[in-house]
Amino acid sequence: MKTLRLKTNILILIAILIVVSGCTMFGNSNDTEYKGGFLMVTLHEKFEEVYSATIEAINKGQTYDENNSAYDLRINEKTDSKAVVGAISENNPSDFVEVVMAKTSDDTTRISIKYGKQGDTIRSSALIDIIKANIRESKH
Repeated sequence: MKTLRLKTNILILIAILIVVSGCTMFGNSNDTEYKGGFLMVTLHEKFEEVYSATIEAINKGQTYDENNSAYDLRINEKTDSKAVVGAISENNPSDFVEVVMAKTSDDTTRISIKYGKQGDTIRSSALIDIIKANIRESKH
C-alpha cells in the first residue's frame, strides 16, 4: 500500500512539474517581461508606427491619469532608432507614464512602459493594447 501511495504521489508531482514548466515556456511567447516597474514587450511592428501610436494615445487622452484626466506630454525625444516619451498628470505630479522604445529590426520594436514610480502592470498592459489598436487603425 505504501508503494502504491508513493508511486501516486510521484506521478502527481511529475504532472504538476509538467504543467508549471509548460506555463513558463509558453507564458513568455511574445517576449514580455516586467522589471523595475517597466512592462517590456516586443512588438512586431515598425518603430515609427509604434512611436506614432504611442504619441496618439497620449495626445488623444486614450490613456489617462488616476483622476480620469488626460496626461500632459512633457518629454518627446526621438532618434531614428530610439524614443523616450513622458507624460505627467496636471493634477498629481507623481502620476506619470514613461515610455521607452527601441527599434530592434525593420519590423520589430521593443517598448517599455512604466506608470508612476512603482509601475502598474495593468495600466501598462492596457496601453500596449491601445498602441496596437492605433497601429491597426492607421493601416486601414
